Amino acid sequence: TAFLPQHKTPIMHLSDLFSFAEPLLSRTRKALPYLSSATLSMWFIAIFLVYHQWNPLDSAPFFWRYTFLPAVFMFQMTILTLAVAETRRGTMGKRISYLGDISYSVYLLHFPIQLSTLTTAIYLRVSREAFYNYYVFFCFFVLLLIASIISHYYFERPAQNYIRKTWVKND
Repeated sequence: TAFLPQHKTPIMHLSDLFSFAEPLLSRTRKALPYLSSATLSMWFIAIFLVYHQWNPLDSAPFFWRYTFLPAVFMFQMTILTLAVAETRRGTMGKRISYLGDISYSVYLLHFPIQLSTLTTAIYLRVSREAFYNYYVFFCFFVLLLIASIISHYYFERPAQNYIRKTWVKND
């Protein structure tokens, strides 16, 4: 502490910044049913509008049509709803934490699986129209998730454990 400058005014720490949010979260917890209903309603309306290719802001500039509502409003509402729900109900993410575990495998494997599927389809002379089918899309995701789970549990996790044992020194 001898090298740190001495200030007459206290320095605000990050924990002080989060202490301001605690009263807001405690009041918001009571409004969780309304907040979650509003968020789900917004998502259902947005999905309905996208599905039916109707945009109420057609005459608005591009920014307002395609980025304002999702990026500025819906994303924040979704994050706020999930944060408040987690503070009220406890950790919800343990049930779906494997999706976070396999996300890197999904990232690494999606393109090679797409490329091999396309190469096989060209070799078998399958029409490109087949790729616009929902069932093909669903089968691709099932194959991708299975390959990612196998890759994570039988390659990625053992490699992480090996690296931690051999390269990280425990004091």
